Amino acid sequence: MPLSLSPRPTSLSRTSSASSSTPTPSTRSSPAPSHPDTSLALIPGRSLGPFQLSTSLYPILSHLRTHPLLHSSSLTLHHPTKRTTAPLVLRLPPSLHLVFDGPSQRLCLIHLELPAPGLEITYRGRVIVGKGERVTRAMVGGVFGPTRRGERGRWPGMEWAFEGGEDNRSANATLLIVHPPTPDPEAPLTIPSASPPTPQGEIDHVDIIPGRTATFHLPGLPPIPRHLHSTTPSDFTSLFGPPTSRFYKQDDRLDIHVRSSSSSPSSSSDSYFLNYPTHGFDALFSRAHRLLKLVLHTNLPGTPLFHAYKRCPWRIIVSPLPSPSTSLIQPSGTHATASEDGAGMAELDAVSFTDKISTILELLSPDAPPDRMDLDRAREAGLDWKPPLGITELVGLPGLVLEVTQEGDVASVCVC
Repeated sequence: MPLSLSPRPTSLSRTSSASSSTPTPSTRSSPAPSHPDTSLALIPGRSLGPFQLSTSLYPILSHLRTHPLLHSSSLTLHHPTKRTTAPLVLRLPPSLHLVFDGPSQRLCLIHLELPAPGLEITYRGRVIVGKGERVTRAMVGGVFGPTRRGERGRWPGMEWAFEGGEDNRSANATLLIVHPPTPDPEAPLTIPSASPPTPQGEIDHVDIIPGRTATFHLPGLPPIPRHLHSTTPSDFTSLFGPPTSRFYKQDDRLDIHVRSSSSSPSSSSDSYFLNYPTHGFDALFSRAHRLLKLVLHTNLPGTPLFHAYKRCPWRIIVSPLPSPSTSLIQPSGTHATASEDGAGMAELDAVSFTDKISTILELLSPDAPPDRMDLDRAREAGLDWKPPLGITELVGLPGLVLEVTQEGDVASVCVC
């Protein structure tokens, strides 16, 4: 079901001017300071309270875990069968909704229904909407100045909706939407079709050559390849900083599938993982400190490992090798990329995290059936989930292992 940006049927209005006689909200003094979770600082086109546009879902959910006044929330997926591309809505009581782009899982709209019991809005250090209070069209215009006439009160980076007619200065505000600045102020506000830009220092996407290389693309940097059997831990720490955790590999149950009956069990304690959940990947290194495997996580809603990792967008390249490119994240999952100089589109034999396993196998294994094994992922994660939601399938291909849900989405890809 598509997101409705209006919480209820309204007749929206917009003020065309503001004068010195327009009533404005005055600075309010409270006998006790407001809890930081209930006071939301408004920066149009950028943020409302601690929620900043273009921020990934992962750190926002982590923030809510540690802030009890806002932690009671629900996450809604717009299309249950499109877990990689459908928008997500995080609903925070009493009336705050955070809308995330589907492919990038980055915040693209902030939607606050008014009045908002328990929440206040501040602008440039003063309270403009008190907790549970109503604010009129005249009061909003007094704070932000003139706006174009029309169905909504629009200012760069935000919209206000009001009850009543166009000329009703006392109409109450029913809705505040914070959104990225748009080049056309008259265009209707919808969920953006293009994903928000990737912030500096974060992974835009990773290009995979099975069994060989994973090339990281970060804004403002040239492509950074990491090669199996030659990349060292310092190559990752120099780019992403120290890992969140490091532990030795203890689980060698899969070895039973590769050993001969006469071979003796080999110790796996010499290899170790560097975990980067805030970037969406794990790296396994040998005793000689060389990269053995790289696991990239898709962070699919409704799966056992959801929110254990940030989404790491990936693409599997077959041929030809890509030149430096712009953002991979495209809702359609197209297999094309634009060069940085904008010189047209270069067709690639490639599949990405937005593709179903059937599409991936058509390209990577059109003739030979892949090796498949079932994995009780819910049990592995210590969750008491019933099949089929907690059961995934490991699909083995040369240089790759894909973990696939019952719906055909790829939850993670292991380059090995």
